[in-house]
Amino acid sequence: MATFERDGIVFHYLDVGQGTPFVFQHGIGGDKGQPAGLFRPPQGIRLLCLDARAHGRTQPLGDPSALSFDVFGDDLIAWLDHLGVDRAIIGGISMGAGVALNMAVRYPERVAGLVLSRPAWLDGPMPPENVARYAAIARLLRTVGAASDRDQAIRWALAEFEAQGDYRELLASSPDTAQSLRGQLTNARAVDGMARLERLPPDRPLADLRAAEAVRVPALVLAHRQDPIHCFKFGARLVAALPGARLVALTPKSIDRERHAVEVQRCLEAFLGPFAAQAPSSPGRSGCASRGSESQSAQTAFPPPRDVLCESSELVNDAQQSAGGSGVQIAQRRHCKQQSAASFVTERTSPDVYE
Repeated sequence: MATFERDGIVFHYLDVGQGTPFVFQHGIGGDKGQPAGLFRPPQGIRLLCLDARAHGRTQPLGDPSALSFDVFGDDLIAWLDHLGVDRAIIGGISMGAGVALNMAVRYPERVAGLVLSRPAWLDGPMPPENVARYAAIARLLRTVGAASDRDQAIRWALAEFEAQGDYRELLASSPDTAQSLRGQLTNARAVDGMARLERLPPDRPLADLRAAEAVRVPALVLAHRQDPIHCFKFGARLVAALPGARLVALTPKSIDRERHAVEVQRCLEAFLGPFAAQAPSSPGRSGCASRGSESQSAQTAFPPPRDVLCESSELVNDAQQSAGGSGVQIAQRRHCKQQSAASFVTERTSPDVYE
């Protein structure tokens, strides 16, 4: 297993494929297997996934006060330096999308493109009801951590969680969200990493969303409805703030997890394809200029994609309606080609993820 060390913490990561580097980060409570299970890199794409602090196999926990978007962004920069990658496409799911946005604003010279999948934060903490949900799970986990019989305590915690009216309402309206929250209790590092549930939901990727206007790279925003943790309006607001962004409305996981996974794969392939096809060839695995290389500049390493495929024209119409007054402007600035459902890769299966 590949690792690198920073701040006395051994970070585990996944490095698959050759070509243009694409960093794809997991959500809160997840690990590198989440993005790797959701996206199979095509030829010409090098997929990079890092277990963040307090997640996956990255150990030890370290200082809990360092569980923040700024530190997670700095961790990514240190990791890319370790890999010798000067510039990459940066993306993430939920929490990972927040980390990617943070990095794009604070380290724009390192970002060639941006993928924000199912964002759950903007320029402030999560909505109060979501902060409260994660805090309640953390309280249950603290009780489990103090128990002499962990197995019995976990069973008690699950029963307490499932008895809550909020959980029952979510199970009826957004079953995938309900099961994802429940998974925070059964995660392999649930007790050890509980601080992530206390510190990250009240944190924010950006102090002011207007800072995103300075991000001048192609960006893909994936959002869906029927999910109170990953609000569709967050995707619409990000597309309005990012000059080079396109919005795609995905099938909600609560409706069809397999279909959702197929759409993510297809949209990512379409967005990343031009980067892989047009990036100049160079020795090694990165597909881009290494740190200190004089063979090509960071500005020319990644030509911008010309377009991105959407699942269907209905997705564009859906985005217009949800974005309200800004929807027409979004559609005018960011056109999506139609792609028939029959052309999707139907053998994809949806991974078991926490967010």
